Amino acid sequence: MEKDYVVKYRDLRFKTNEEFQVWLVENTWLTIHLKDNGQDLLKMEIASNNEVINCNQQGGIWNGSFVVDAEVGEPLRLFTSIHGAPETKDYDFIVEKIVGIVEMQMPTNYGNIKDAIR
Repeated sequence: MEKDYVVKYRDLRFKTNEEFQVWLVENTWLTIHLKDNGQDLLKMEIASNNEVINCNQQGGIWNGSFVVDAEVGEPLRLFTSIHGAPETKDYDFIVEKIVGIVEMQMPTNYGNIKDAIR
């Protein structure tokens, strides 16, 4: 049975790019960097509910998906409905680095998303 994922941020709209950037800094919990294997998508910013809130490319596709599992050197596992019915799936995106924003906005590198949750 799938966890109940509730999209909270995907449909937010901002008046200016500056307003969006301030919101993004305030709401980014983790940044996942993906290994460049020729795909456009290389970076995802994640909220504390594991929702993808921003991507360097293809945000219209990936925003509103949820990170189920992310481990350096492994495929990214997402819960998404981009292919129709909601599903959890491993994608061909290999996680290169996970950076967590913790106290005082200090970046911290993690080996996997489970370490960041602790």
